[in-house]
Amino acid sequence: MFIATYKSNHVLSKSINSFIKAKYGFSLYKLLKNHKIIDFKEVVSKGIFAKVNFNYSVNIEYEVYMGSKAFVFEFLKKFFDTEKVEEEFKAISNSDCLSIYFVLFFKFGKGNLFYIGVINYQEEIRSEVFELINYLRDNKKEIYILTGGVKDSAIYLAKNLNISLNNVFYEVNSVKKYDILLNLKKKR
Repeated sequence: MFIATYKSNHVLSKSINSFIKAKYGFSLYKLLKNHKIIDFKEVVSKGIFAKVNFNYSVNIEYEVYMGSKAFVFEFLKKFFDTEKVEEEFKAISNSDCLSIYFVLFFKFGKGNLFYIGVINYQEEIRSEVFELINYLRDNKKEIYILTGGVKDSAIYLAKNLNISLNNVFYEVNSVKKYDILLNLKKKR
């Protein structure tokens, strides 16, 4: 499943690749010997999609959708009724942490896609972040959140770090972040 992150430039994808290399001593590139990425799309601030051929001789393909709840939810609604998708998300969602969702499908030969499931990767705010925020506050610095992430994650961070929601910018790409920083700098 993580082979789908290989072509992505997103910081989380790069982190996954670095973690696998550090933890297991090999890069995802080596897995590409047995996997062929047939199709790949990266939707800025939303997620990534990859179609991968797993085994050339048996012709097993899988599709992975990784990203925000909205990105994954929209794809699932094409295959399932909305009520079933909402139930699945309710079963795995936790509003007390940051989340990224993975959906996995398999296809054997020329058959139909088989839905395997959805995974909710959850991440807690590390203690070092709280220390940094306190340090900045102690030094009279105004704190902002600029993220390509979704609104829910940005608000979760802001509330837990006690940052004004007026200082939160979400679903912004790098160009927009640059513009926001320039405008903030002008206001000083």
